Parts: sequence; structure tokens; C-alpha cells
Amino acid sequence: MKALLLALTLLTASAHAQTLSTYRLATATPGGGFQVFGAALAEAVASTAMNIRIAPQATAGSAENFGLLLERKVELALIQGDAAYRAFAERPEVARDLVVLWVTYPGPGAFMVKADSPYRTIADLKGKRIAWGTRATGLRLLARDVMQGIGLDTEKDFVSIILERAADGPKLVLNGEADALWGGGIGWPGFETLANSPGGARFIAPSAEDIASIRRAKPALRAMEIPAGSYKGQTEAVKSVGLWSVIMVRRDMADAQIAALVHSLRGAEADLAKRLPQAAFATASNTLREVDVEWLHPAVKAALEARR
Repeated sequence: MKALLLALTLLTASAHAQTLSTYRLATATPGGGFQVFGAALAEAVASTAMNIRIAPQATAGSAENFGLLLERKVELALIQGDAAYRAFAERPEVARDLVVLWVTYPGPGAFMVKADSPYRTIADLKGKRIAWGTRATGLRLLARDVMQGIGLDTEKDFVSIILERAADGPKLVLNGEADALWGGGIGWPGFETLANSPGGARFIAPSAEDIASIRRAKPALRAMEIPAGSYKGQTEAVKSVGLWSVIMVRRDMADAQIAALVHSLRGAEADLAKRLPQAAFATASNTLREVDVEWLHPAVKAALEARR
């Protein structure tokens, strides 16, 4: 009897292993939002999906993630919204070979300074030391577009600090080696670190006039806000501009694989939101609403409609 039970157990395990599909997910450096989101997504999918597993892989960020996906070294890649938009518009190989699977969360850009900082406006930060992010992060592209929209240059009008790791940014501000940290989104780890520091922190964001100017110059950017209470000590909403970050895949990924991934992502929505507040935006409805249809994998919409 014991031998029979053992044989059945082995057969069951073997069958499970044969049907279990693992997808490598390119994220970013430690201290960035993509690593946090990737870990939460992997846990949520593992808890809610029988045959799908997500395996996050640390990378340099969006710029590297495009290459990893194009070279088939990963199956999924997290891409910051501004980086995705620029790539679709400027890189033929991306527009030809890559598409969007799902949205993650919106990424309104802003600066954060220590609460006792003398700086109050973006104009005050001219000539100051700014930690813009890592070399490969899409947040630097967003910063460039936002600053250009108000007639500034991230390299010429500021003392630009490029990070090796996203986690280094808040440390530089707290140590007095940088005057401000540029970042984006809700629950972004760099902002969390500064906001939770003993002295606290506050935002510096574009004014209403700045936002209007930015959107005239960069019409792809959307008006967004960081809701009040998103970070410790934040009593008012922070209005800015940005784009939605996304999960991208290869266009030639099989429709059956896309359908399975869509099913697992949709099934993991509630669990994912519990694990990571900003991940509550990563939903089927937001994906269909926020992604241009030509950028979406053709099988995504079909898979969602088939399960209504």
C-alpha cells in the first residue's frame, strides 16, 4: 500500500511539473518600485494560480529590460511608462516585436526633499544636486520630458546625480549629498524611505501652470496625482504628469500562453492589491482602458472577453 501511495504521489508531482509554466520577469535594481512590484506579483500568482509561476529577475531597469525581452532572455518585462512610449515611437524593433500584456500602476513624477529643506518650487532646485535615478531607469526619461516642458534641462540646469542602485537615492538626500530625489508613483520605495525618515519629507511638483505647459510640449503625458495620505506626512494630493508603467511581452508569444497569463493575472488582482497597495491599479479594466489597442497583445482583449 505504501508503495502504491508513493507511486501515485510521484505521478501527481510529475504531472504537475509538466503543466507548471514559469515566466521570467525582468524588474530593476534594489530600492526601486519594480523589484517590489515583481516580488508581490510572484507571490500573488503563486497563491492564486495552479500552473503559472512568475520568477522576478533583478536588472538595471527599463532600458535593459527591452533588450532582455528582445533577446528572449526573459518572457516578461516591467517597463516604465515614458520608456515604453518612447520605445514604441522611436525604436522599430520594439514596435515590431514587443507589446503590452498588462498595466502595473500610474507614475506621476515629482521631487522629494527633506521636510526642513529651504526649497519649495522646481525653480528653487535650479543649480542644485538632484538624484535622478539609475542610468537605465525610465524615470529619467520622464524627468527629461517634464523638465523640457517647463524650459529646463536635467543636465544643464541641475547638478545631475546618476545612481548605481535606486536605493542609493534617498540615502544621498538624507546624508546631505543630494538636495532632492526625483521619482514617481504611489508606494515608490525611495519616497517611502524619505517620508518615513526621522525628520520627514515633502514633495516639490509642477505647478498648475507648469502642468499645462508640459502637456502642451509633451502631449503624451497625462495629468495624474499622488493622492493625499499616500506617504507619511502627506496631507494634500500632489498633482503632476506621468504615464502608466506596463508589463511587456513578445508579440510572438502564443495566444494560449497569453490567455493563461491573463487568467492568472486577473485571478490574482485581489491578492496582489492586499500585498502591495499601488498594485491595486494592475487590473484588467485599467489595462483595457489605459493601453492603446495597437500596443496591446491581440490575445489579451480576446482572453478577457472570453471570461466575462
